[in-house]
Order: sequence, then structure tokens, then C-alpha cells
Amino acid sequence: MNGNLTTNNSEAARLKDVLSHFDIKGSFTGYNALKSGNINKTFAVFTTDEKGKTRTYLLQQINATVFSDPQTISDNIEGVTSYIFNHLPQSSDKKRLVERIFETKDGKKLYIDNDKCYWRLMSYIYDSVCVNLADAKILESTGKAFGSFLAQLSEYPIETLKETIPDFHNTPKRVRDLKASYEKDVCGRRAEVDEACRYIFAQEYYINFFENAYKAGKLPLRVTHNDTKCNNVMFDAHTNEPLAVIDLDTVMPGFPAYDFGDAIRFGANTCTEDDPNLEKVELDLEKYEAFCRGYIDAVKHNLTRFELETLYIGAVTTILEIGARFLADYLDGDVYFICRRDRHNYYRGMNQVKLLRSAISRIDDLRRISFKYID
Repeated sequence: MNGNLTTNNSEAARLKDVLSHFDIKGSFTGYNALKSGNINKTFAVFTTDEKGKTRTYLLQQINATVFSDPQTISDNIEGVTSYIFNHLPQSSDKKRLVERIFETKDGKKLYIDNDKCYWRLMSYIYDSVCVNLADAKILESTGKAFGSFLAQLSEYPIETLKETIPDFHNTPKRVRDLKASYEKDVCGRRAEVDEACRYIFAQEYYINFFENAYKAGKLPLRVTHNDTKCNNVMFDAHTNEPLAVIDLDTVMPGFPAYDFGDAIRFGANTCTEDDPNLEKVELDLEKYEAFCRGYIDAVKHNLTRFELETLYIGAVTTILEIGARFLADYLDGDVYFICRRDRHNYYRGMNQVKLLRSAISRIDDLRRISFKYID
């Protein structure tokens, strides 16, 4: 991995200084800036000890604008990764199956530099790869990975897990936020997205389904990942078998249907989530079934019957929710999501609404396919 080192002397000096505060063996010899991720800055840093042994670590600068309480995030990650690590079979290669956090020299999980930036040091899962675009086989393995993650944490003391982003998957609130942005129309963009917004507003059943079920006592809170994209799974570089789930900043109490739904939203779209060619956007039933097969097989002994039988509704609700967020941000003037081109949030939002229409039109197929793997 360190074949082509990043060369930026000021950045290297800063990373070397940050790394020196962590309780590890070896001295800083170089780094690579990793491109993936839109929130935290992540670097692969390389060290060599007195015996010439080289090691790789992941050094992350936490985005305190998005995550206002980095210590809570660190506590959550330490809790769930330690739990998984301690419950893995002794015969397994534990270092490849779960990320770990390294402490600073004064016994803390985070280092705060002179600029008040938060840093953490994570283990590097060697001989592994991640993928950004997945075929059906990779999606099945992704489902297996996230399902196994939930199953491993099925008896985790959830009362110790804190909410890192309030109302993250509160769909009714997300839609209320969209309505507020729609009514204010501060940028004069409402006419462009009027039909799409009205379509979302009309989906009251899907908007309120999980909140109503929770209030009725039908849904327990579980340990959920909340960012179940295929690129948050590390795969064995030789066998493509899933090794570990990564990017645990959003681990918190939630409903598994949203984890299921976000994976479908990202992985079973026939296009990328921001493709401007809306005519190509459809829900791919082959990929949907592949993820169902991997995920449900891993969790079916850990979820209630009601949870299992409503996973497919999570696919619709999550697509709706993310579409509402993109459209609200577009109406507000693109203030939250990073935009890399003109009208980026517009195309993101319209893409998700087209995917939502496709999912709702196929709702009977979604139900039938998921039920096939429950029993």
C-alpha cells in the first residue's frame, strides 16, 4: 500500500507529530491520503521500528462540524469493536475481522492537537480491499457482512450506546424539514422540484411506518451501522470474502430496516445516486435479491418476525428519506451536502425520487423476494 507515498512536507510533518502522541512502536516513515469518505480525513500512515518491522495504521481527523461530540463517537466505536473482538473465536485472525482503536500515550482514545482538531488511530486490515460499485455477488457478501455485524451485537448492552447524530433516521422529521424548505423557498427553486416534493409528501404510509411501529411497541432498538454502503466493508484481497465492517462513526441505536434500506438504495440502483440521466434509474431486483439473501440469512435468528417481514418497507422508506434530504438541501441553497458540480443536489434528489417511484411500483416483488429468505 505504501508504494506511492504522498509528498506534502507540511502535511507529513503534521501527521508525524500527531502520530507521536499515540502509544505505538515504531517511527513515522510516510503516509498516503485516502480519497474515500466525505466527512473525516483519513490517512494510511507507515512506521518502522528498531528491528526494521514495518506497520500500517489508519489515522483519522474527525469532522467535528458533522460530529459535534467526537468523544461519544469514540466511546461507541470502542464499545462495539471491543465487544466483537472479545466474542470472536480464539482460532480466528481477529486483527483482520474488526477494527481497533489505539490509545494515546496518556491513555485516551482521542488526541486533540493545538488547533483543537480531534484525531484517532485505527488498526489497518491488511491484505484487504474495498469496492465502490458492486455486482450481485459482492452485494450478497455485503449483506452477509452487515447482517453478521448486527448478529454479533444482538446482545450488546444497547443502553450504553449513545446517539451520535440526533434524529438521523427520523423520517417524519426529515419530511417536515423538506416541507419547511419547500414553503420558504429561499432560493426560488421550488418550481423545479414541485412535483417531486409533492410525490414525497403523499407517501404518508412509508413516512410514518417505522415511527408508528416503534411507538406501538412492535420494534425494539438495535445496534445499527447507519451507513451500509458496500465500500464500508473490507473484503479479502484474494477470495473476496467479507472480513470486517468499517466506518463506525454512525453506529448507534436504530432500526435494522434502515440499514437494509440504505444498502438497497445505494447498491441496487441501476445508476449512481447522482446520475443526471434519470431515465436510466430503476431498482435492480437481481441486486435487491442478492443483498436480501446475504443479509437475511445472517440476521434471521436475531430479529423478530415483524422486523424481518418489514425489512422491504425499509428499502422504500430509506430511499424516500434520503431523497427528502437532498431536495431540502437544494431548496435551502446547498448548505449541507458537498456539491461537486452545478445542481448536484437537484440531480441527487430527483434521482432518489425516480428510484422511489420504481421501488413503490415493485413493492409486491420486494415483499415476495424478502419473504423467500425469511423461512
